[in-house]
Amino acid sequence: MSAVPDLLKIGAIPSNQQMSVETGILDPVVQNDKFIRFNMKRSGFLHSNSKLVLSLSKLGLVRPESNDYHTMFPASVGVGSLIQRVRLLSGNTTIQEIDDWSSLHAYRSMFISQENNKEREQFTTGRLTSLDQNLNDDDSLDTVDPTDPKGGAVYATGHSQRSDWSADGLTLTQGTDYYSHSFTTETLGNGNPENTANWQKRLQRFQYLENEPTYQLSLQDLCPFLKQTQLPLFMFSEEIYLEITFADVEDRVIANQTYATNLGAGPPQVYPQYKVNPVESKLVIDYITYPNETMEAWAQANQNLSFQYYDYELSKTTYTQALANKQMIRNLGGAGKVINKVIMGVQRDKSSLATGNKLIAVNGFYEGRHPPKDITRDPNDCVTTNLRYNTEFLYPIDVKNDAYHFNNVLQAEGQPPMVSRAMYSGQGLTSTNRMWEGLVQRDNLPVDYFWQTFKLNKNNRINQKGIELYQTMKSLADQDHTMRVWLEVVKVAQLVNGKLETNYA
Repeated sequence: MSAVPDLLKIGAIPSNQQMSVETGILDPVVQNDKFIRFNMKRSGFLHSNSKLVLSLSKLGLVRPESNDYHTMFPASVGVGSLIQRVRLLSGNTTIQEIDDWSSLHAYRSMFISQENNKEREQFTTGRLTSLDQNLNDDDSLDTVDPTDPKGGAVYATGHSQRSDWSADGLTLTQGTDYYSHSFTTETLGNGNPENTANWQKRLQRFQYLENEPTYQLSLQDLCPFLKQTQLPLFMFSEEIYLEITFADVEDRVIANQTYATNLGAGPPQVYPQYKVNPVESKLVIDYITYPNETMEAWAQANQNLSFQYYDYELSKTTYTQALANKQMIRNLGGAGKVINKVIMGVQRDKSSLATGNKLIAVNGFYEGRHPPKDITRDPNDCVTTNLRYNTEFLYPIDVKNDAYHFNNVLQAEGQPPMVSRAMYSGQGLTSTNRMWEGLVQRDNLPVDYFWQTFKLNKNNRINQKGIELYQTMKSLADQDHTMRVWLEVVKVAQLVNGKLETNYA
């Protein structure tokens, strides 16, 4: 018999690394139209791509029985518009809590590629911001130039001569075609009659909320730290809870033009009061497990388990009309903490809008507003921003060029936002003048995706003065706005003897 241990022999070391996945469908332990809580089973490792399933119910909804009235989720966030706050807890310890989660979700949604938006997200999460070129055709022409051998044309809107199949902008696309809802007949320059039309894009039938579609959100979207961490649920001695606070009813949906404009004049006359469907609310969790001896060995080797992650702390203020064109100096907090980045956006204040107008924005209120274009002003002189912390400014010169703002987002996230210049800051080729569910895209998509992100490049702890924001926004005086700022805070979690503790790094 050889005295050489098996581990020292040349060859494969026998081991059993077979992985199995158990899927559990959990019903909420607490549920109403404002709050829902799930209790996770303490088994295996939590798969970060597990899903929260949500739907709205039309039960008790007062609406006319007409095919002309449609409601849908805001295009930028989809079913995420239902969620106001997310909390993940171990016993009484909060692992992660994000306020105004749906607005932060609108920022995160900008980084999804267009093909994923079109082929996947519109079916799974209800996000509808896939873009395509809007090609003109002969039905959109007014006159034809007979001297142009290529058949160039002059558009009724006064555009210069172009090819018959040129693109006049970007359009939302969900795999459906435009249809004409108001045909008229005109005589073109060559003497031939042609049909011209007011073209409109509609959603697919299952995307209308009156048909009660069911969508899902992944746990790693709800709690971003789960993108890098899979929690060992089997090592916890305390219960693991996921708590969701739902948004107000008026923040959940948008409507087509017909529905919104008839709220005061005739039917439907009632704001769409959709409720969260209690039957469809589920948490679909995948538990990853290995053979018992492997799990026990891993637990013994990691009795004092710690990991670092990011939490998102919100501060917000009202950006009144009186602040327009004036420099605002605002303390964002963060004193004594390690801050990785700062995410900032400005949204319209819904309280200053009429009821019908709350419904007819493509993105609802889940937006990042840039001051509208003004032909009398330099477009790169709209927003001037800088941060000051630890007695120094982040940028030696205040940033006011929109391309620089866009680049700062790219540098902070490592990838560019998948939006056009017009959607970000109102510059360049705007979206088409054709309609999406009765809403003119050229009036809805531009300047709705202006988010600013700042990567704090020294990784130092913030001193007692915190982070100060220096900002001037020009011509943002049409109504009051709300400025939301999230600090990406570095935290450390320690799992000792089955109990989790969290602290700032």
